[in-house]
Amino acid sequence: MKRALWAFVAGTWLAACGGGGNPLPTGPSPVSTTVEFTFTASLSGLALDCAGQTYLLPSWWGFAPVTMDAISTDQFRLLFEQVPIGHQSVRLAAPEGCGFESLTANGVALRSIDDAFPFTAHPDGSVAP
Repeated sequence: MKRALWAFVAGTWLAACGGGGNPLPTGPSPVSTTVEFTFTASLSGLALDCAGQTYLLPSWWGFAPVTMDAISTDQFRLLFEQVPIGHQSVRLAAPEGCGFESLTANGVALRSIDDAFPFTAHPDGSVAP
């Protein structure tokens, strides 16, 4: 009888602790994610393109300027592979003749607040403004 009781208790405990519920994590949660920024300029005046360098200044690098890659006369991209998870922000420094049309992070439009573009980076790579 004691054996049957112990078998029942052990079986119930195993089912409750390791059975078909949510699986336990297999490793640590990510501390960073990949974020691609895209700046689209609106050309002002008679400017045909945004001559000069466009910079993104990320908060997690102490707002040090990083050159964005020009993909057309009015569009620039920059990929960061290790953006810390959580609340971050970037600043944008565009050359003369470039007006602001949009700045996106992983396709999500960011809004400027006091010359910075705040966002939240999530472990799954998604971004929220």
